[in-house]
Amino acid sequence: MRSRLHALPLLAVLIVAGIASSLPTTPFPVQDPTGLVGPSWAAWYDRGSTDLGRDVAIDASGAVLVAGSSYKDSVVGSQPLIVKWDAAGERAWVFLGRDGAIYDRVAAMPDGSVVAAGRDCGYWFLDHLSGQGALLWERTFPSGGCPRIQDLVAEPDGMIDLLMFGTLHRFAPDGTLLWARPTNAIAEAIAPTAIGPLVAGGDAFASDLRLFDTGGNLVASRHLDDTYDVHGAARVGARVVLAGDPVFAVGLDLSTAWSLPLASSWVAAAGDRAVIVSDELLLGLGADGDVCSVSARPAVDFVGGPVAHTVLLYHLYGDLPGELELHAMDFDGAHVAFGGDRWGGDGFHGWTGYFDAYAEVDDVGAATC
Repeated sequence: MRSRLHALPLLAVLIVAGIASSLPTTPFPVQDPTGLVGPSWAAWYDRGSTDLGRDVAIDASGAVLVAGSSYKDSVVGSQPLIVKWDAAGERAWVFLGRDGAIYDRVAAMPDGSVVAAGRDCGYWFLDHLSGQGALLWERTFPSGGCPRIQDLVAEPDGMIDLLMFGTLHRFAPDGTLLWARPTNAIAEAIAPTAIGPLVAGGDAFASDLRLFDTGGNLVASRHLDDTYDVHGAARVGARVVLAGDPVFAVGLDLSTAWSLPLASSWVAAAGDRAVIVSDELLLGLGADGDVCSVSARPAVDFVGGPVAHTVLLYHLYGDLPGELELHAMDFDGAHVAFGGDRWGGDGFHGWTGYFDAYAEVDDVGAATC
């Protein structure tokens, strides 16, 4: 029987001060029974009616990037969207890409620039933007159907790893495609290692791990039986922490180093510390699996995976109620950033029809492993 962590009696209660409609950033205080610091700022794109946030990244300056799409009109459809907020939550710039497409993933490069991967039916693409939001180059590739970009990782040396529909691609910093290798068709995550990228994921019937070196050679692989369900991966020290049911870590030989009896769809890491979301809890983990911090998260819909749930939050856009969906998480060692959508409307009496790309930053620097 699979186990989830329900024993910790932590609930977060949002107390909303008056929200000025003209402010691009919406700070809100949080009562946290643990005494730990909660969300420090939250922001949305433009209160338009058709914007979605699909992924989030924190760069070296603490700025937050949310990528997704913005609906243009009935002729063009959507445009790829990236919004950048500085570390204080003030909007720095907005980038809108080619007509008719969306971004699935975004990553911050070591030099402060940005890479984003997107798609439309019949093709997928990789864009590179400067730290100021100017397009530097774009690469486009044909595909059958409407592919989904599962993951995108900017390596410390500037290499770019992209996972899409059962294939791992490695790009040079200038956008040159160096190699492509087959993976599990429903693999979901990439984690960098000292050897090369590790690809993980699948479902409860077909999950596996595949470790490649920097030249694209398969170094090790491991099939995971139906007691594992892997959805995310992140490097923590010399190990890779895998989010799923259960949460566990592997070494470079792909053997299990430790396992925790809880379920999570998300993991993000910086140095020798990771954070995971399990139900309404945000937990900090050390490289050895020690739980070094626990804080409550507002009850929201974490989309996908075994911990999804939905609760309406009544602090959106002034007096209007709405629902918050978080699609992605990143971590820089002191702050956790969430990206997703804020839906406007009344869940009991019908939606008013607007939704918006959303970012939130939680300060977790007070608790260290």
